[in-house]
Amino acid sequence: MPEALVETWQHYRANSAAAAATTESEAEMKVLIAVCNILKMNVMISKPILEGKCRDTRIDTIKNIQDPVAKHLQLIRSLPPRCVISTMCGMKKVENLKKNFEVIKDEPLTRAEFTKAMTPK
Repeated sequence: MPEALVETWQHYRANSAAAAATTESEAEMKVLIAVCNILKMNVMISKPILEGKCRDTRIDTIKNIQDPVAKHLQLIRSLPPRCVISTMCGMKKVENLKKNFEVIKDEPLTRAEFTKAMTPK
């Protein structure tokens, strides 16, 4: 569900007396994650690998991780917004857990690496 990261649907008014007087329709529309960053709210993500359905979507720019699902976890843990503090990801098999824990051996992607990974070909 990428809407929280890409779609401007959250009403936002800056914290001031003039902003308090504006109506919801006059408020600026922002991406939800951007508002959470502004308000210093913590965000937790769940189902980042869509129950394994993402395994067929290739991320060729991430070279140091081989498993396709683990590459998606690396991408999620590298999201630029500071407000994303945790990701819940269920795994039923120990071998999947071990493969996905390989991600923590590397640093999250830089903003440039993240942008490159997200750029359509």
